[in-house]
Amino acid sequence: MGVVVPPPDMWQDRALGGALLEFKHDVEAVMGEFPELHAISWYRDWTHNAEEGGQPLSQHLLGLAIDLDWMGADLDYFKAAGASAVERGLTAIVYWNEEKRSLHLQALPPPMDESPFVPLLSWPGDFAQLWTLIFNRLRWTPQVVVKT
Repeated sequence: MGVVVPPPDMWQDRALGGALLEFKHDVEAVMGEFPELHAISWYRDWTHNAEEGGQPLSQHLLGLAIDLDWMGADLDYFKAAGASAVERGLTAIVYWNEEKRSLHLQALPPPMDESPFVPLLSWPGDFAQLWTLIFNRLRWTPQVVVKT
């Protein structure tokens, strides 16, 4: 399966659509600065996320996370690309171990405690209400995290 783009209804949502456009713009800017990078995973539905071993509350489910790779990259290259993403307000996670070597970018920080996010993913309202709740609760400093 190739890289999946978020479905049209997400782009058309009055709150999520704007966040997706901003995220896409920021990712394109990073990839323009580091042209060897290519996307390996963007939007995932629940089934695909589970098949990939993704976190149950992954931002891939909202199209606000993307995994990038370049087979010739070294750790410093991924860190530099991550720093470029952080300058744009994204959170960057570099996976550098035997199983995985990639750069994960996401619009929101990884939750320190997932409990506040659990009811939000089953929120009965629309995405605008969901994003208002999320952004009103979160304050973070974007950073590059290296997971070895």
